[in-house]
Parts: sequence; C-alpha cells; structure tokens
Amino acid sequence: MEKQEILKRQIIYRAKNRGTKENDILIGSLIDSGILNNLTFEELEDFLELLDENDLDIYNYFLNIGNLSGSYRSSLLKKLKKYRKLNETSWKY
Repeated sequence: MEKQEILKRQIIYRAKNRGTKENDILIGSLIDSGILNNLTFEELEDFLELLDENDLDIYNYFLNIGNLSGSYRSSLLKKLKKYRKLNETSWKY
C-alpha cells in the first residue's frame, strides 16, 4: 500500500473516533465529502497532524471562535473552511 493511502486510512480512523460527538460529526463529515481525494500528500500529513489538536480547539476553529496552535499549510485550512461554508446547513446537530 502506498504512503498516501496509509495516511488516508489513518485520517479516516482518527477523524471518526474523536473525543466528542460534535467533532465526530464535524470532522467525519469532511471525510465523508471525499475531501481526502482532493488533498496533496503534504496536506494529508497536515490533516493528520491537525487531528492531534485538542477537540475543543478544533471545534472552535471551525466555528470561527478560536485558533489552532499548530502551523498548518494554509491551503489545507482554506480547503477545510471552504467545505464548511459550502455545507454549513449539514453541520447542525
């Protein structure tokens, strides 16, 4: 199996098994959208690193009320934020 596919599998598992139900839905919906197929290898590495962040920090970041402590490629964050804006209604619990 190639490295990119291994990264995707790790991301899928960690994205759907978060510490909070809100983040399971929030990050899981990103995965379900097929966004992983539109990310570069470097962005996938960043995504995996992003999943090391505290659940509350991730949640607040995507709701535009907080920041993340890591330094991630802006291209990854832009793609994730763009997805959130396009699918805002599906993020209601």
